Amino acid sequence: MSGIVSGVLGLDDSAQLVSTHHTTGDAPPAAAFVSAQPCSVYWGEKQAVGFTNPYGPGTLPYAPCGYTAQQIKGAYGLSSAPQDGNGQTVAIIDAYASPTILQDVNQWSINRGLPPFKANQFTQVVAPGTYRHPERGLKQDPQGWYGEETLDVEAVHGMAPGANVVYVGAPNNFQDLDAALNHVVDNHLAQIVTNSYGFNTELLPQGYILPVEDTILQGVIEGIGIYFSSGDNSDESLVEGYRTTDWPASSPFVTAVGGTTLAVGASNDYLFETGWARQLHPGPAQRGRRSRRVRGSTARAAA
Repeated sequence: MSGIVSGVLGLDDSAQLVSTHHTTGDAPPAAAFVSAQPCSVYWGEKQAVGFTNPYGPGTLPYAPCGYTAQQIKGAYGLSSAPQDGNGQTVAIIDAYASPTILQDVNQWSINRGLPPFKANQFTQVVAPGTYRHPERGLKQDPQGWYGEETLDVEAVHGMAPGANVVYVGAPNNFQDLDAALNHVVDNHLAQIVTNSYGFNTELLPQGYILPVEDTILQGVIEGIGIYFSSGDNSDESLVEGYRTTDWPASSPFVTAVGGTTLAVGASNDYLFETGWARQLHPGPAQRGRRSRRVRGSTARAAA
């Protein structure tokens, strides 16, 4: 059987003893995210006067509050694009399923001057118990993912308001994420799959990598575009203790998105874009840490 077995998982259950966090019932909606002030509407609008600039002469600009879909479209020359996603379906995979996701996305759309979802334009595929904590012994954080998955849906709808969106919620942020991806590919639920999660490193057991790579490769063969966020931590030096790419973003069969800072001007024009620089060397406390599946809170495929 060795010739057809990609890997064997589940023989080591020691991870189940990491935490004894348990919750009964559905997790309530997450609190709203509010940008810290001061922040800029566009790049360079507000300057941090009175602070020393360690990088050279002049003042440092405050970070943008968060770009709108209109700003990103303008920066990349898509404002007058004739295609708004009509006829396309985008699948978004995350862990759990926010109970207010459709309401939140529609309200965000109204606030941004975008059309809310039409009837049947947004659908959810979730397994029984997805709102709860089904995996014993391991601490789950559904509320932490609620904002992430809502943001992902907003990002797709903002860039392609005519596209259909299928949100697929895994019951946890472990192996069921792989099962969710496999479900989307096997059933060809969409032409595009976007995932804003991953491991901080690609130095993983082959039993982790091979089954997922098989699913990804199947999607590529079937003409499904698969996208993963590149990660939040630059080259992961401070997190893992060595320079490494995130996985599955590093897979040769996916498109990695993110890892840059974009400067959009006052007229929604493209000013510059720079890759995230290498971080400082980590101290001994950071070296040798085990990787875990985490959501990509700033560099997400949906953006």
